[in-house]
Amino acid sequence: MKQGRISFCLIRKTASFLLGSALIGGIIRRCRHHSCLCKNGNVNQEHGESAGVQSPLELLKKRYVLGEISRKEFEQMRRDISE
Repeated sequence: MKQGRISFCLIRKTASFLLGSALIGGIIRRCRHHSCLCKNGNVNQEHGESAGVQSPLELLKKRYVLGEISRKEFEQMRRDISE
């Protein structure tokens, strides 16, 4: 009888330990995933928006700075965007 009690108690403690470990591991994994997103700039912490999204004007300025378009093309496209 005592043998049965010990094994049941051992099984219960082991199950509780595994469940608790899985729960804590899941919480830690979720926190790490969230912190990685914030550190990499993929999530804007204030607004919850993607930080990689740029406005059309910002993209146009970037293309001009990189020399992909001329000043004349830049001015025309800027007027088109603002309309």
